[in-house]
Amino acid sequence: MDGSHISILFLLCIHPTLSGRIRIFGPKVDPVVSVGKDVVLECQTEPTTALSNLEVRWFKNDFSSPVHLYTNGHDLLTAQDSAFHGRTELFNKEFSSGNASLKLKNINAFDDGVYTCFIDFKQDYEEAKIRLYVGGMGQQPWVQLEGIGQKGIRVGCRSDGWFPEPHVRWMNGDRANLTGQSVTMEKDKTTGLFTVLNQVEVTSDSVDRFSCLMQNNVLKKEVEAHFEISGVFFPKTNIWMVVFSLVFILVIIVIICQIFHHRKKHQKVKELTLFCKLEGYQEQKINEVSVTLDEKTAHPKLELKNLNRMRLTDSEQTRKESGDCFKDLESVLGSNSFSGGRHYWVVEVAMNRDWSLGVVSESAERREKVEMLPENKFWTIQRLESDCYTNDATRSILDAKPTPEKVGVYLSYESGRVSFYNVATKSHLHSFTGNKFEEKLYPFLHSRDVDKWVKVSACCVLDLYKEPQSRASGKRRFRKLCVGSPY
Repeated sequence: MDGSHISILFLLCIHPTLSGRIRIFGPKVDPVVSVGKDVVLECQTEPTTALSNLEVRWFKNDFSSPVHLYTNGHDLLTAQDSAFHGRTELFNKEFSSGNASLKLKNINAFDDGVYTCFIDFKQDYEEAKIRLYVGGMGQQPWVQLEGIGQKGIRVGCRSDGWFPEPHVRWMNGDRANLTGQSVTMEKDKTTGLFTVLNQVEVTSDSVDRFSCLMQNNVLKKEVEAHFEISGVFFPKTNIWMVVFSLVFILVIIVIICQIFHHRKKHQKVKELTLFCKLEGYQEQKINEVSVTLDEKTAHPKLELKNLNRMRLTDSEQTRKESGDCFKDLESVLGSNSFSGGRHYWVVEVAMNRDWSLGVVSESAERREKVEMLPENKFWTIQRLESDCYTNDATRSILDAKPTPEKVGVYLSYESGRVSFYNVATKSHLHSFTGNKFEEKLYPFLHSRDVDKWVKVSACCVLDLYKEPQSRASGKRRFRKLCVGSPY
């Protein structure tokens, strides 16, 4: 028997051993995911092997503290690392095809790292390692004057919410790179995200248009801020003139901010005066109080920020479920309850094309599917695509052109009136009248546009009273009483 026949016979003898070995494989390309999103870490047996009666263990740093553990025919969540509670899922229905992939939800910065897919085949075991890259895009950078340096003006570029640390570049108007002289990094212990401050010193011979670029090398994205510095900041002879100029500019900025604040407050007074006149009263004193959203009533997929903004997301938020929350409607109530008086607040709905807002009774249905109608204790209007409607039996199209970006809601409890106004145009949209309110009412927000913020603004509570006859001949006024005031 020659050498070639011997080699073939040898390969035939060892083939059953090689083909009988089960291997597991991860993804061909390392997965990359943004903070707040979900990701699937792929893990597949080859050849296909049923996993129902095997142990499937995912772990990151410690074998004994698994990210997820499946054994004895069920998920053993008691052994799970606390950092992953409620955020992991195996595709149990695909175990028959050898799919041991892990779904990891609501990614945060601490999830970045190497994960191991470990399968115990009883007589043997196999494992595959998957490198997960997590990226967080920070806020748009803002540029600020940091002070006077040795050779010029020190300018800082700051941004929050990055992971990992961003790569920072400075460029002049010719897109030539400049060197940032100092970098400060701060890491949030709760979120793991970075705040970065990068500084550069601008000299008199480099007066130009500048750019600060921050790049996330994991997500392959960058954001940029532009600014210009005039030559007046670089006097030739007297450094004190530079200091004086900076102080002068800061004073001007403060004055402008004060003017803007007072104009905004005056505008708010004009808006509220309009609503007071609707009921025939001409004089009023106006202040503001905060309106907050009640997290316990929020639909599981609603994200709340600063308790005055909300938006719909693709996944459920990590908060304790309450029996008071909406289960079917993507809605939330305000924390403020109204059982009398007159109230006015503003809801910002710009860029949102599917919303409803108004008031709802305390006993209105929240757990089951229900139409937002007055007979179901909802007094609301709705926008759907380009039109606005009344949420009642008529479903009337409102005369709301241009489409409102801010909607004022006016509630007069005793008179049974709920009115809606386009804040920008001061125009009336719709009123529900003739109601007899007998229980607490709450501000109501509903949105079905994913990732579009809805914000509720300040609320005013008005109390009616008469002045003595000797002073105003019975003239009636409004006196503003803030929620929580001592009156």
